[in-house]
Amino acid sequence: MLSENAYLPAILAAAIVSGMVYAAALNRRGHPPAIVLITPAMAILFGLIGARLFYFGARAGFLVPMYGWRALVSLPSDQLAFGGAVTGAILGARLAEKTLQAGKYALLDALAAPGALMVLLARLAEYTVSFGQGAYVESPAHQFFPLAVKNEWGEWYYAIFMLEAVVAGLAILYALRARKTPAGRVFKLTLASLMLAQILTESLHAESLKWGFVRVHQLYAVLLLALIMISFVVRARKQGHRVIALITRQGLPFLFGVALLIGIEFALDKWEVVANWLLYLAMMGVLLGMGTLVYQLEAITSR
Repeated sequence: MLSENAYLPAILAAAIVSGMVYAAALNRRGHPPAIVLITPAMAILFGLIGARLFYFGARAGFLVPMYGWRALVSLPSDQLAFGGAVTGAILGARLAEKTLQAGKYALLDALAAPGALMVLLARLAEYTVSFGQGAYVESPAHQFFPLAVKNEWGEWYYAIFMLEAVVAGLAILYALRARKTPAGRVFKLTLASLMLAQILTESLHAESLKWGFVRVHQLYAVLLLALIMISFVVRARKQGHRVIALITRQGLPFLFGVALLIGIEFALDKWEVVANWLLYLAMMGVLLGMGTLVYQLEAITSR
């Protein structure tokens, strides 16, 4: 593992590369120079600010009593949060759509692949820090990179950040293949795929932002998925679909899936009767089902 001082420079380099890719994507779509230059800058700026604010907000109950509000600007440079970065980048691109009078989802759809690229590069940057790691690796046969990573004390831990990077790579491939789909589809489904994977990988992290039993980024991912589902329902309602039928067929099963995830997380934390790998397999099955529901609901609005 490299020095933690390398993390922030790696993140900034990733943001610059992703911003350049975003600008190139906007240029290929025929947007004027103002949009090509301003939109990536806004997404990067809002993303970095959001990452810091999210981390501070998640730990404010500890940081403010201990260090006061100055902790917001005096936190170590590696204390950034994925959820805030995602939210900030989306808000930056959406604000650019409004102020620069681009079409709805024109800039957000273009953000899908570059945004997933940023996630991939940011995950790889976690090689320099410890919070992208999972459980301790006991078997010498598993003590090799990229399956695991060694810390400064010579101990090996599973490299969960590499799994997250692979997921982001798959999201990039989807976003590139789905570029010529109806407005908003590639943005929402790429985002949904990243959030579904985040629920699983967050559970595998040894270190995680938590509010008691709740892992903050799992809660964030579920809420974002729910917002995506709601946006599909709103759109379907405008198209004349029956909202009650959609809630019954997709909404309620989605909520049931959330309840199952809570139960599985509780079992992973408290129940030792069932092997963890079985519980994670069950979690993957639930997430696959929830993803299917999201896709079905989106498909209804695209007919």
